[in-house]
Amino acid sequence: MLKLVIKYLQKSNYSSKIVEFEEFYQSHPNYPSLLAITDGLNYLNIENIAASIPFEHFDELTNSFIAELKIDNPSLYLLTKGENEFTIEDEEGKVKSLNRADLEKYWSGIVLLVEENEKEEISSKWKSSSYMLPIALILLCLLSISTKLNNHLHTTFLLIAAIGVFISKEILETFFNNKNNTDSKFCSISEEFSCDSIIKSKSYSFSKYIEFVDLPVIFFSFSFISLLFGLEMEYLIGLASVLSLPVLFYSIYLQKFSLKKWCLLCLLISVLMLSNAVLFLVNYRMFSLDYHQVINAVGLLLLIVPLWFLLKKWIEKFNKNEVELNKLLRFKRSEDVFQKTVETINNVESFNALDKMIIGDENAPNVISLFLSPSCPHCHTAYKDAKELLMKYPNKLKLAICYNLNTNNVDNPYLDIARSVLNLYNNGKNVIQALDDWHIERLNIDDWKAKWKKTDAFTKENNQLEMYFQWCLENEFNYAPVKIFNNHLIEQQYNINELFYFFKE
Repeated sequence: MLKLVIKYLQKSNYSSKIVEFEEFYQSHPNYPSLLAITDGLNYLNIENIAASIPFEHFDELTNSFIAELKIDNPSLYLLTKGENEFTIEDEEGKVKSLNRADLEKYWSGIVLLVEENEKEEISSKWKSSSYMLPIALILLCLLSISTKLNNHLHTTFLLIAAIGVFISKEILETFFNNKNNTDSKFCSISEEFSCDSIIKSKSYSFSKYIEFVDLPVIFFSFSFISLLFGLEMEYLIGLASVLSLPVLFYSIYLQKFSLKKWCLLCLLISVLMLSNAVLFLVNYRMFSLDYHQVINAVGLLLLIVPLWFLLKKWIEKFNKNEVELNKLLRFKRSEDVFQKTVETINNVESFNALDKMIIGDENAPNVISLFLSPSCPHCHTAYKDAKELLMKYPNKLKLAICYNLNTNNVDNPYLDIARSVLNLYNNGKNVIQALDDWHIERLNIDDWKAKWKKTDAFTKENNQLEMYFQWCLENEFNYAPVKIFNNHLIEQQYNINELFYFFKE
């Protein structure tokens, strides 16, 4: 399901939000499900709808969308409309065409629609990190070539090494991708190709000692770095390429007869190695070898090999920790765990009787109540997080603001902030902007009072503050912020931005 949604988001110009969406989806308590998908889209403010649509309304749907079709078993497909036929793509990337009659026969009615993002800049693709490596490789190659304009063999070996580094990077992305087993874009051309299954395969006889992914990374890193800095390594690179030919043929044999899948990235690596070998054999008499080259090669390998295996181990540990973290987050965010870990507040009736400042739709079924202190930096964060959640779910959530301040402490300069906010609210003024200026814009106290303090008569406001303070005192809330969600006390184990998982509809 995730692969289809990612492709759909790319087609709808939401490429910049894919990473954030994946993180949300992987940690959702209902993962994997359509609910986790729609919650993630809603959280990222991507307009979407999941609904049951009769086939007679098919022509009213957008050109691309995700639909459930009952071909063998009910499954989701990314459907794209054409002039005379329709293209569907499944989770594995298999594409087939259907005519209208077949589509109607398989139609179940369940669809997921995403509103296309018209604001996505075309140039944003160039900001992607995927373009940084090839650009950097080209610039470095040009710089190195400029110092050896007459050495065509050096230039050719360097360009082959640069291409090898780029392909090795694609291999690494496939190897370390433990989220959705998405194949490289180079291996999605047909059903016969699968880079993921080949690169991660343990079928190689040497897999217990060194994995396939290690070989191109070490070889092409060594080749590119040595040639980039002008070291005369062509002889050793060519010789190593010739000696690697049995391994290349062995890899092709496994792909053809054992694994029965082709890895385009692996085949490209084989072509590069074969090119090196041919260059070496054709120009064998032009190369020479001395002990300086051997010393430089050994020194460079002693740097690259341990560094690579250390980095590889760190990435694998990071990926493993990420998987475990997502499992823990899904457990933590389940409704049952939430109900058993949070406490219902005492004195609910007196709490509901407090004259709070309500922000948002008063009829919303969910409420976050905050007892703040203007001097508390954590209260700034709590208010900001609560407001952001309110903006995402304006029809489901309202925000109630109170203060936890001792009105008898007349020396507290922040009492005027709380009194003025309450006075603005009591008089129907723009209390949201006043709160934003204090908690989000962080105006200093004098500038804020100059802008928002309108009176010194705070009789009603002092009574409200005293009621808030006494309620907090009775419940031993001698801190701020106090965060309450639907009459449940929210402590450190839950962040405000996680509370939407537990909304009442």
